[in-house]
Amino acid sequence: MGSFCSSNFTNTTLPPNLFKLSSTYKSVTVLYNCNPFGLHLSGYKCPEIGSIFVSDKPGTYNFCPGGFTANVPRSFVTKRKDLADLESILKKGFEVKVKMDKSEYEHGKNGPLHPPTELGWCEAIFECGNITAGFPFLGGSRPQYCGHPSLELYCFKNSTSIVISNHLYDVLHIDQTSNTLRLAKAELGGSFCTATFTTTTLPPEIFELSTTSQSLTVFYLCDHSFRYSSSYTCPDRGPVSVSQNLDYHKSCQDSFKINLPKSYVPEEKKLELERLENALHEGF
Repeated sequence: MGSFCSSNFTNTTLPPNLFKLSSTYKSVTVLYNCNPFGLHLSGYKCPEIGSIFVSDKPGTYNFCPGGFTANVPRSFVTKRKDLADLESILKKGFEVKVKMDKSEYEHGKNGPLHPPTELGWCEAIFECGNITAGFPFLGGSRPQYCGHPSLELYCFKNSTSIVISNHLYDVLHIDQTSNTLRLAKAELGGSFCTATFTTTTLPPEIFELSTTSQSLTVFYLCDHSFRYSSSYTCPDRGPVSVSQNLDYHKSCQDSFKINLPKSYVPEEKKLELERLENALHEGF
């Protein structure tokens, strides 16, 4: 927010079925384009807009044709003349309570990870192929405000996908009882040697790698004069090695991380490419 006088004066209403203004805040009316001779009251002056009044009782300011509602702390005194004080209060924002009781998710009749019944439009379930999901996921007939913005699901030809850190993942399974997903990176879904080699980081505030999965490093563009464990020569890319040995950074120009089931153990010698591809398709 910049200068108050140069702001767009518009009225915004918080959806009452989603939000409730905190008890430590109040709604006041900002009236503008006021006739300065209407009443001799304390107000603010804005160039090109004229007198501005902030009131708890807008009905008493009939000489102001324009007005909008603002939320401020209850300690704010409306009849001050200091515009900087008003700007400071507005920039600090206000608090609202979201009308979703966490206990309803954990112990209530709606069960775990389902929104309260009074939000009827959020009861819709995402369905695609063999995947079904409710809160906290979005997608399909579930509106944007019915879940986490980073958990939007997409359906194409009965296959479910999700975008994480600008990379597409196939969603193979969702277990909302244990809060787990099984994912496979879409760009690694075909031939490994022709895939796009990039590292994707799972946002730690949202996702945690399952204890049944592991991260391994794929090294490529490696020096042909060295020998590498669990390696395979890809056309146009040279030796490719899947390893936890970070010493390969010294002889390989590039690398990226992949997530695999812990049941996958890299071979000691030659990399069995089909076995690696099957593990990647199995997901993590």
